[in-house]
Amino acid sequence: MNRKQGFTLIELLVVIAIIAILAGMILPALSKAKAKTQGISCMNNTKQITLAWIMYGNDQEDWMMPNFESGDPNDRPLSWVTGWLDWDGGTDNTNWLYLVDPKYAQMGNYMSKAAKAFKCPADNNAMPKGSKGVIGKQRVRTVSMNSYMNQNAGPGEAYWDTNKDNKGLRIYRKMSDLKKLKPTSAWVIVDEHPDSVNDGCLFPEAGIVNEGGIKVVKGDTSRSTWRDTPSSLHNGACGFSYADGHSEVRKWKTKPMIVDCRTVKFIYMPDTIQIGGDRTDWDWFGAHSAEVY
Repeated sequence: MNRKQGFTLIELLVVIAIIAILAGMILPALSKAKAKTQGISCMNNTKQITLAWIMYGNDQEDWMMPNFESGDPNDRPLSWVTGWLDWDGGTDNTNWLYLVDPKYAQMGNYMSKAAKAFKCPADNNAMPKGSKGVIGKQRVRTVSMNSYMNQNAGPGEAYWDTNKDNKGLRIYRKMSDLKKLKPTSAWVIVDEHPDSVNDGCLFPEAGIVNEGGIKVVKGDTSRSTWRDTPSSLHNGACGFSYADGHSEVRKWKTKPMIVDCRTVKFIYMPDTIQIGGDRTDWDWFGAHSAEVY
């Protein structure tokens, strides 16, 4: 009786090689499919938030939803969201109420059952070792609002459109204020870099060599930095929504935003990402944030 022979060593090596080749072909395709799915989900999220923002304007006689950077919510009109995010592990980082409870956030009147919309699906960063919070716990929010969309200052604070850093840049109070900068071009919601996000505002301004907020684009930006930094969570791209209600995931064009911005160091990082000599992304961002008058 003949015994069945198994695979020879050479045959096994050939099979392993074929599997490796197939894996090399399939895994990148799966990665691209996952990234595309995350991008679509991100756009749906930011669009949902912006449509709620538009509904507020319709309900409030054209006034935009209040938007401020920090401080006690009791000192001023209740903001679109509240809470302060960081990597130290404070309870604000994991508290959905600051996003969807009308007691704490204006968005709560429109999105009480849509808390997950505030978190970009591509943001899987969690509390690092050494934080006071639960290690491995993810934060509840990735998105921030354009600071020029009805930013409010509290008692004793100056409005950013009148101080030396932002002189001549318009803060929009009503939907109808968006004329020169059209609703189709004015971004409202953005995915902020995990090391940059804290309050609900993102300030489109430069640091270090500050020549006047967004107007720094007229000067030398080679040594300037982004004060608050948009994300690059989508493989060198960032999620945006606009005042007309549409959303997109926009590819960055410059190395600081494509490469440097993809690193997460789990530390607060204002004035860290350089604008660089190529101002393509900075120019675009400024032109879609506010108008100079």
